[in-house]
Amino acid sequence: MAEELKRATAIEQTGDKTSERLSLYGKIIYNEATSLLAKYLPQAFPQEPTEVLFDIQPLYLGKFKGKHYIAIQDTYTYNLDIVVKRGVAGIDVGYNQLEEELNEMVESLEQVGRGEIDYKEHERRMAELEERTDQRRKQSKPEPRDWEQPERLLKGQNQYASYTWQEIYLLVHELIHQRQAELNPAAFPQLTSDELNRINPDYIPKKELRNLLLDAHKADSRTRDNNSIFYPVVEGMAVVGSFYVMGKLLDDLVKSGQVEVAEKVRAVRNKKIWGETITQKRQERAGHTDPYGIYYLEGVGMMRKLYKQFGVVNTPRMLQAVDLSVCRAISKVSPEYQQIMSNPALLPGLQKAA
Repeated sequence: MAEELKRATAIEQTGDKTSERLSLYGKIIYNEATSLLAKYLPQAFPQEPTEVLFDIQPLYLGKFKGKHYIAIQDTYTYNLDIVVKRGVAGIDVGYNQLEEELNEMVESLEQVGRGEIDYKEHERRMAELEERTDQRRKQSKPEPRDWEQPERLLKGQNQYASYTWQEIYLLVHELIHQRQAELNPAAFPQLTSDELNRINPDYIPKKELRNLLLDAHKADSRTRDNNSIFYPVVEGMAVVGSFYVMGKLLDDLVKSGQVEVAEKVRAVRNKKIWGETITQKRQERAGHTDPYGIYYLEGVGMMRKLYKQFGVVNTPRMLQAVDLSVCRAISKVSPEYQQIMSNPALLPGLQKAA
């Protein structure tokens, strides 16, 4: 990190552009995320070059000209928007409180679905919820703007704001997708388009590069069966893997007495597993499930069955043997899909690794 520290000092002295600060911020969270994978889940540690770009949502974009590209939430724009709208710097409500608010919102939607209240009553409750949330924000202490002062993060984990831990969690998830692509290149073909193929990624503005990569990613997705078992498999691996990694980190933080850092990590971990599984499940029951969200639920259920059958120690090694190319060809309408969901040991490739 010595080189990053020099660069941070230069940025501080020269007042360089926001893109430079975001670039350094991306490198710091990338170093943290890969360090956690190397320590706690080495089977998922990427072996090939990676570049982190900033977008409105986390996404493994794919491989292009020898490098894997991962989009992470645009921290600067996202948090600046919060500053403008709510008068605070960063997500300062606290993730435990946000979890309570999500729970209240979903419970109200479920009551609408069961006919216990009408939608007008639901809207009234949500207005009250928003007012309580605004009051909490006004009373809370703003977190430091990590994306504006990334050089401060080089001093250690105790400097990370809550949303930086969220970025790290999300990046661990996407890096697991990268490792899946490295192990199954046929299932993750390299990104291509006429315009993309004409550029040199090292000499193009990052925003323009991100847009070209995103367009190629979407074009590839449109050519595929988006209802194949591929999606619950890859998302199940990434959700459970990132949850496991952050849990091991949490254990070590608690053991070493880093209470404040541990609380941030615990809150972020709880929020993510809540959003990726519990909230999805409750929304499904209420008839409001995100179409893609079902793959998180199915994937986590699949991984739980594998852990019960093969044990926590053996499962990560075995999952490396899953043939994701074959998984792409197993459609949701096929009998094989339901057979595998009932018994994930039937996943293509697992039999050889067992």
